[in-house]
Amino acid sequence: MNELEGLLDDIRQNPHDDTPRLVAADWYEDAGQPERAALIRLQCQHDRLLPQEQDPTVARQIERLLAKHGRKWLGDLAGVGAVTWTRGFPASIRLTASKFLARAEQIVQVFSAIQLYNSRSKIEALATCAALQRVQSLELSECNTTPSLLGMLIHSPHLVQLRHLGLIHCEVQTPHLEAIGNAPVMNQLESLEIASHYAPSDGIRHLRSFNENTLRRLSLRGHDLGPVGIDLLAQLPGLKNLTELDLSYCQLEERAGQLLAEFPRFRQLKFLNLHFSTLHREGATAIAGSPILDHVERLEIGFNEISNLGALAILNSPRLKNITQLNISHSEGTTILGRHLARSPLLPQLRVLSVHYNSLRDKGLKTLLAAPELSNLVALDLRSCDLSFEGAQAIANCPYLGNPRVLSVTGNTLGGKGATAFIRSPYLQNLWVLTGDTYTFSNRGYDRLKHHFADRIQDH
Repeated sequence: MNELEGLLDDIRQNPHDDTPRLVAADWYEDAGQPERAALIRLQCQHDRLLPQEQDPTVARQIERLLAKHGRKWLGDLAGVGAVTWTRGFPASIRLTASKFLARAEQIVQVFSAIQLYNSRSKIEALATCAALQRVQSLELSECNTTPSLLGMLIHSPHLVQLRHLGLIHCEVQTPHLEAIGNAPVMNQLESLEIASHYAPSDGIRHLRSFNENTLRRLSLRGHDLGPVGIDLLAQLPGLKNLTELDLSYCQLEERAGQLLAEFPRFRQLKFLNLHFSTLHREGATAIAGSPILDHVERLEIGFNEISNLGALAILNSPRLKNITQLNISHSEGTTILGRHLARSPLLPQLRVLSVHYNSLRDKGLKTLLAAPELSNLVALDLRSCDLSFEGAQAIANCPYLGNPRVLSVTGNTLGGKGATAFIRSPYLQNLWVLTGDTYTFSNRGYDRLKHHFADRIQDH
């Protein structure tokens, strides 16, 4: 094994450590490959930040390097599938099962994360593929297969290094979950994602083989859990060390939200996603007082009918001492929500705040913008908040918005005068991203914003 091969092996064995990657960057620099070294250093710097804190200038540098050199760096694997580069190295590849099987041994020498689609007819062949021994992350997308075939794959003796298993937009019924739950690989997983379209709740009981010493992330997005599913989830062993729990689109209902708040095990969560989970005020209030929030840094509770009162409970929660990112969008909030936000003890901690699709109106926004604690925000999402030019003027004249890098105002009617206010504002010149469109600013106003902010203005 030569020096570079040793470094690459070290990177593979320590995927979360930047040190061997930066050592490899030095090796590439010394070997006369400065562009390769630059990619590693830029992505290591870039990927450790919140998405909203990532400098678009650096992102464009990365894009140019990959556009110019990416195919050369991939060699014979260029064009085989869609490649994601992470911290300077090819990390995952998305391709058909047929293409993977045709070149499996070569692919796993480079990629430890494999995303497969159009795999239904190839499940049996995948199960016997010895190359799976090097795969650490395996995802099947849009794969509607039988429980027996899925079980054959999940029980493959070759999945010895698997740490993440994902079933994305696949047909998942109770027998499928039973096949997964009985697999020995469950005991070694760090992450399981089963994103389905309202899979039945009773299958949750089969997921009993988790190892609490390894499992850190669980996503059941799209399952029709309800109170029964939440109760079954609460009974599963191996969940007490979870740091991420995604129950978005899970049809929790009110009683389920209250049961979730009572969970004794979920005390290490850093990310809790309850987006679009049919919560109402009582469920939000119960969760706001729950110990499951004690370590949460990111909370997604948008697109629920929690009302101003539910939002108030969240915003005044004594449990959210570590919160830095809050999405409380489409919560049926009104003008009064602006006052709740301005007075919230959470506001000084927040780096990312999304309140879009709430009827803040200009009055509610001006109340929020009067809070000096806004100065820590790097991203503020005000899309479709019923704002007019008066709201745009308040944003433009707010001295506490000197730090935001991302400001989203699409879906409001700020008009050409709103565009002028943004252009003249001394507080918005450091924006990295401003989202709006011709509906937001008028055709002429949007054109002037594009001229002033150049590629920093986006229409989504």
